[in-house]
Amino acid sequence: MKTFWILVLSLSFALPVAMVASEAQADERLERLEQGETIIMRKKTKKGYTIVKALAIIKAPPAKVWPTFDRCGDYTKSMLKVAKSKEVSRKGSKVRCYIEFEMPLIENLKVLTDAVHTVKPGKIYQRKWTMVEGDFKVNKGQWTLKPHDGGASTLVRYKVLAEPKIAVPTFIRQAAQNKLLPDLIEHIRKRVGARK
Repeated sequence: MKTFWILVLSLSFALPVAMVASEAQADERLERLEQGETIIMRKKTKKGYTIVKALAIIKAPPAKVWPTFDRCGDYTKSMLKVAKSKEVSRKGSKVRCYIEFEMPLIENLKVLTDAVHTVKPGKIYQRKWTMVEGDFKVNKGQWTLKPHDGGASTLVRYKVLAEPKIAVPTFIRQAAQNKLLPDLIEHIRKRVGARK
């Protein structure tokens, strides 16, 4: 019985400490985002694929940032490493897009996606896509924009699971993502005239 109460007491102290630690981590992460950093995270799936997530803050309202993601026909200008893009169809919130990604030393990777665009002004703007066909084993993800700083800024969340059919070494892919994602956020900041 004594062991049980020692365990209960130790857990009751450990829980608040863990909560404080997680709050401190969240505060530190928010500070890094506020300073303009793009935070990149990775998680392995059961199949051994990698889900990539990224967080960033763009100092412009979500409604001003949203067209960058909404208009896939403009991705050759609004995104990086896109060789071709075309909006194939749009019916309400459903958008079909064809995209070719520039690849060094190999052929461009092509993909046709179906996306659902969710727009709730003042709350959320989201593009969530899945692959119809293309040069990937799997390609699905989402861009989610939410108001930050009273709506003056945008919290950008990116999540993607994209595995090309061709073998690309993990370290090369990670190095490319570590450079491309922050570069892309900076590119978008410039396009929307985000304040410093």
